[in-house]
Order: sequence, then structure tokens, then C-alpha cells
Amino acid sequence: MAGAHLALGRFYERGEGVSADAARALKWYALAVHFSRSRPGLFDNAAFAGRALAARDALAARMAPSSAEQGRTLARE
Repeated sequence: MAGAHLALGRFYERGEGVSADAARALKWYALAVHFSRSRPGLFDNAAFAGRALAARDALAARMAPSSAEQGRTLARE
């Protein structure tokens, strides 16, 4: 599950197959982090923890604070 969320985040970050959308990318990266931490034994989630955290943090650092907050809000919803 975390691996799929990480892939979706990359698609949105890079605009591969979808329109590029940093807020949606951050949403999927945040969900990848959440599932890698909350359910590490499921679907090999633990293997994606480091990559998900790095992707989320790197993207958030490049975003305007309001856009980053929008991404985090999407993830909470």
C-alpha cells in the first residue's frame, strides 16, 4: 500500500499520466509515510518508509507553505 501511494505521489509530482499537482503529490507521499509507520508489516510497507519520508520532506521544502498545508489537508481527508 505505501509503495502504491509513493508511486502516485511521483506521478503527480512529475506530471506523468496526470497533470502535475504538488499538493496532490504531497498528499500521496504523506499517506505513504502514514501507512509505512502505522502498518509496517502489511504489503511490505516498511520497505518504503525511508523513501516516502524523503520524498515528502523534499517536496514540502520546495513548496510554498500554503500549498504544503493544502497537501497535508488532502491527506487528512
